[in-house]
Amino acid sequence: MKKTILASSLLYISTNLVAAPQYYGVLEMGLSHSDFSNLEASTPEVSTTTEVVDDSGNSSFFSVGVGINWENSPLRSEIVYSSYGEQNFIEDTIFSSSTGFSNERTTTNIKQDSLMFNLLYDIDIKSNVFKPYVGAGVGVLRSKVSATQSDEPATSRSASFAETSDTNFMWSVIIGANYSVAETLKVGFGYRYMDAGEIRTDDNCVGSPSAICDAGETHSADQKSQLLFVSMNYYFE
Repeated sequence: MKKTILASSLLYISTNLVAAPQYYGVLEMGLSHSDFSNLEASTPEVSTTTEVVDDSGNSSFFSVGVGINWENSPLRSEIVYSSYGEQNFIEDTIFSSSTGFSNERTTTNIKQDSLMFNLLYDIDIKSNVFKPYVGAGVGVLRSKVSATQSDEPATSRSASFAETSDTNFMWSVIIGANYSVAETLKVGFGYRYMDAGEIRTDDNCVGSPSAICDAGETHSADQKSQLLFVSMNYYFE
């Protein structure tokens, strides 16, 4: 008897989750504000400290994706690709007075795109047209990182770090709301918090003269972003 009840319950749950899912397309546009913490200039052969000049950046972004709205369930799942505008962080490398070196200012430039899997929960407020939701996402973030460097105060010396590409694990939490403007179209707005992990240049500094580059020198920071966006979901009939 217990086995029959358990089997019936599992069948009921699985039927409700997979019955007649609705597929939809996702389009998002918005603004991203990133905070860069733990800014660090790594110069293995020289004693230095790091002073923050600018540890935040802003950019626009857009996203496209596909989603599934499960019938008889408040859950939705999405796969979303996003592309972000360029951001940067700036720090000064302060050399020990005993080295006799000039302080150096480095601007690290970042261009990113991501692929995320989102699981969303629609909150029932007994409205046929307006529905808030919460959710979370995990995925991968590809960062193209480059940098420029000069003495501080400025001299004729300069250096650059060639663009390199790196991929990080990324997670996010989401809150938003959708409004039905037609049977197949919903528009909405939302907020997303993202943790992108560590962003780092490669140790490929090229300078003029070469003395401005230190052996093994890299620049890094931890990136966390807050996004505001508007969205449009189109349901395929």
